[in-house]
Order: sequence, then C-alpha cells, then structure tokens
Amino acid sequence: ALPISEIVSRLIFHNQEGKSTIGDKVKSILQNGYLNDNYECEIKRNSDRIMYNHALAVVANSLETIFKTGDVQITESDTWLTEELLPLLLREIKCAQRPHDAFQAVKCLNALVGASANFRAYAAKIGALPVVLHIVKNGTCAHQRLRRELEKSCTTLLMTA
Repeated sequence: ALPISEIVSRLIFHNQEGKSTIGDKVKSILQNGYLNDNYECEIKRNSDRIMYNHALAVVANSLETIFKTGDVQITESDTWLTEELLPLLLREIKCAQRPHDAFQAVKCLNALVGASANFRAYAAKIGALPVVLHIVKNGTCAHQRLRRELEKSCTTLLMTA
C-alpha cells in the first residue's frame, strides 16, 4: 500500500472522474492569489495571504513527495505546471511581499526543475535563471531557508544553461 503522503500528493495533481478535487482548490487559490489590492478589509487580505502561502507549501510538498518516488510522468503530462505554475512561481519570486512566500515559491521551483530535464528546459526558456540570479545578487537573505533554496535553484538551473 502507498503511504498516505503519496496518495494525498497524487490527488493534488489528478482530477478523478471529472470531480472537483482538493488540487483544484489549491490551484484556484494560487491562480487567484492575494495580489489583488482591492481589499476593503485587512483581515480578509491577511487571510488570503496565509491561504496563498499554505497553497504554495501544499504544492511544494506534494511535488517533493511525488518526485521522491521517481514518478515524474505523473506530473510531466500536467500542462498546468508549465503553463500556469512556473510563470506564477517566477512572478512570486520576483515580487514577493514576504520572504516566506518567496521561499515556498522557490521550493516549488526546485521540486520541478530538480525532477525533470523537461521542467528545467522550460524554466530556462521562460527566464528562471535570470530571476533567481537577480534575487541572489540583490541579497534577499536574512531568511536562511530562502537563501539555501535559491542556491539550489541556481545550481540546478545552471546545469541547463
């Protein structure tokens, strides 16, 4: 039997029989984000910001879990990852208002580019390396975990360059 973490991670990326899944909700939170400045209520804005950060963490952890099993095919066929998630991650890394959001975004990026040459090539194509190098060069890093993740990104993306 599969471990629970692997089962849940797979559910994030697979919609079963046309039913809405938790993955659809997570994707919706990421796509709608909290980057909207039209909040009338600061509590709602903070709540959305927290949900966004948690959604990034769910995706990062799910990707890491799936890739640890060596099952890259499960995600390589998911166009949402390349067409939606990778550009979203790069925007988040560039424009993060909070270092922890940038950390989760870089963690997602590392999971993708670390798992597959196809993801690395696509990330390179859309300009991931210059984004990451810019953040490293301009010294984000009082946030140690973010610094480590950025260094991993640079190393992995330089393999493609």
